[in-house]
Amino acid sequence: SNDRAAAEVVLRAATGIIDKGEALIQDFPPIMGAEDFAFYAQKIPAAFWVIGLKGPEQSEVFPLHHPSFNFNDDALKPAIEMHLACILEFFGLSH
Repeated sequence: SNDRAAAEVVLRAATGIIDKGEALIQDFPPIMGAEDFAFYAQKIPAAFWVIGLKGPEQSEVFPLHHPSFNFNDDALKPAIEMHLACILEFFGLSH
């Protein structure tokens, strides 16, 4: 599960990145993905977060290994910004 302090770092970073009109979901239901997150989180404080891929023109988003999955390239910029914001927030640097 998420470490509270690590999750707060992610939340502070997200509030500086996510537009006010976009959804910032803080209570995401547990998922059974193929991530190693649980193993890392046993060793170091960690927080798992995701960025949605659904664009305004899409009616639905298919899972990663579905034949109709189509990566939304517009998600790259906010994903990179979010990673950088988390790093800056973790080290107490302004973003």
